[in-house]
Amino acid sequence: MDGATATVMAVNGARPVLDDVAAILEVGRRVGAEAVEFTLGPDDSGVAPGDISGAHVTATVDILAIDLEIGVLGVNPSPELQVDEVRTLDQFALYERTSAAAWGYPEPTDADIRNSFDELRPGWFLASLADLPVGAGGYTLVDEVARLWGAAVVPSARGKGVYRELIAARTRDAKAHGGTLGLVHAMATSSPVLQRVGFRKVGEQRVYRAACSGPHGGRPA
Repeated sequence: MDGATATVMAVNGARPVLDDVAAILEVGRRVGAEAVEFTLGPDDSGVAPGDISGAHVTATVDILAIDLEIGVLGVNPSPELQVDEVRTLDQFALYERTSAAAWGYPEPTDADIRNSFDELRPGWFLASLADLPVGAGGYTLVDEVARLWGAAVVPSARGKGVYRELIAARTRDAKAHGGTLGLVHAMATSSPVLQRVGFRKVGEQRVYRAACSGPHGGRPA
């Protein structure tokens, strides 16, 4: 929960979406949240913007895919730009601090980094520009599908090709390990960049926000 807003990470079961929303708001009230944010994807058929009373769409997330046999297009990194897979504790510390700076999160402590190091898996990458860490991102290979996640660049290094090279490095690595398809969920800031290098839109998700209190006890009307 971020302040007064609770974010739903997952919902188990096969109940209709509108029934789940009522349960989500009930959980939000129990944890003291003023509002709840939740995401509906293309598999939630029949639910369009405006169909959920008391909730409004705050963002649209594009679902993008790319054929890894073709790879990304038009990536010409600066000779000062380097992207390396994270393997050591020192690299992991740089990754965590760079990712926090890029996303605007509080910087992790040394203890946080040591405790999280066991979570490191193949597919985490750190970008450096003129030997300074400036970007981070990863991917997870599930069967032959590379699911890209978490890429971000610190504000001072944006617009210098760092994000594009993070895309290229992860897709190259995924292909080398047997991946055939790249998949990513992209916000409005990153979707145009991904589409310029060869990704195509195959669907979208919508992020909703609903107040936990209101008419009908916070339940959809």
